[in-house]
Amino acid sequence: MNIREYEFILRPVLEEAREKKMRVCPVGGFVRDIMLNIKTDDFDFVVEGDTKDIAKEVFKKLKGKNFKYFPKFGTASFEFSEGRVDFARAREEFYPVPGKHPEIKFIDKIELDLKRRDFSINAMALEIDDGTNVRIIDLFDGLKDIKEKKIRVLHLGSISDDPTRILRAIRLKLKLKFEISKETLESLEIAKENQSFKNVSGDRYWSEIKIASRENLLYEFIIELDKLSVLFSINPELSLSSKEIEKLGKMKNMPPDEKLAEFLTIYFERSPYTGYEIMNFFKVSKTLEKLTLEKLKS
Repeated sequence: MNIREYEFILRPVLEEAREKKMRVCPVGGFVRDIMLNIKTDDFDFVVEGDTKDIAKEVFKKLKGKNFKYFPKFGTASFEFSEGRVDFARAREEFYPVPGKHPEIKFIDKIELDLKRRDFSINAMALEIDDGTNVRIIDLFDGLKDIKEKKIRVLHLGSISDDPTRILRAIRLKLKLKFEISKETLESLEIAKENQSFKNVSGDRYWSEIKIASRENLLYEFIIELDKLSVLFSINPELSLSSKEIEKLGKMKNMPPDEKLAEFLTIYFERSPYTGYEIMNFFKVSKTLEKLTLEKLKS
């Protein structure tokens, strides 16, 4: 574990935390990538207390841009030269309706906050004392699952609570070359039975698809989604035939937006009605809609 590589972000955050007498820990994917020695530009922190003041001070120190604060969710974020920083207030989440946005209760206890995370490998935090002593907070055997290269949900209702988690699981599988655990697959089947996929707005799924495209994983990602019947669960019209999947093979060397447009053309080739229905479902941007229609003409 080499955290010295990230002193440029850890030092200003921890200095502000000490000055404000707040407990702040690196968390989630940031910690996972540190453990895997993967370079990252996505820096997540969990805070015991309100995030606004500490985020603003770090924002000033790092000469950030695009500062955003959402008091309802206890989150603050900004971008700077080395990447993106996210602060989230420690909280519990409750899902009265599977797939819908959760109800939030601020608890200001980092250990309890970890219980709301998606996978064990993303449910770890680091307690750093004066930049020298580091303690790993790992309540769900995330380190063990990293060693075994396994993507495991924290409980069997996890994907019912938030069906976009299976899309993240597939992205992580492809990105990290890990395997999806039997518990995660069981959680997926429960979510299908509960029909919780229907409670998620299409733009939330599209956000995950766009990330897969930016990470140059879209072709393999779509194949995995189809293989696990996730596309069908999201929207039956999204299911692909073997010929359609084969056609998508040519997207491999395209830029991210062109890949997305190529994916969308599949549905227009079935019928214009289906194409527009899928674009409306995903709430794609006008720019991407225009690119898709241009591809169809060429």
